[in-house]
Amino acid sequence: MIDDILDFSALKRLLDVIGGDEEDFEELKTEFLENTPETVTNLKAAVEQEDWKAAGIASHTLKGNARDFGAVKLAAASMAMETACKEASGASEAITMVKAIEETEAEAREALSVLKVADLG
Repeated sequence: MIDDILDFSALKRLLDVIGGDEEDFEELKTEFLENTPETVTNLKAAVEQEDWKAAGIASHTLKGNARDFGAVKLAAASMAMETACKEASGASEAITMVKAIEETEAEAREALSVLKVADLG
């Protein structure tokens, strides 16, 4: 179910912040759907190169965007990755964390792709 993946209260807050404009919401959602896979790709590349600063930046970006769109599992995974990058905790753990981020990002993207403003009640 979509409500198991997305926090509707976060999505309602986002809608409120943009003044309830459904067109703007759809535009923001489209940007998220288009840009997030690239951010995950950048994160993965940074981890593979053990570039913890770049990986931390990508993780931070994912965390914020995921929170805005109520993708709580993606936000949590991204936050854990951001913390690991600050500690430069090692490639083997980071690669496992990236895989979790890839899975939760795909799940969130799929849920958001079918979400309509009317679903938010």
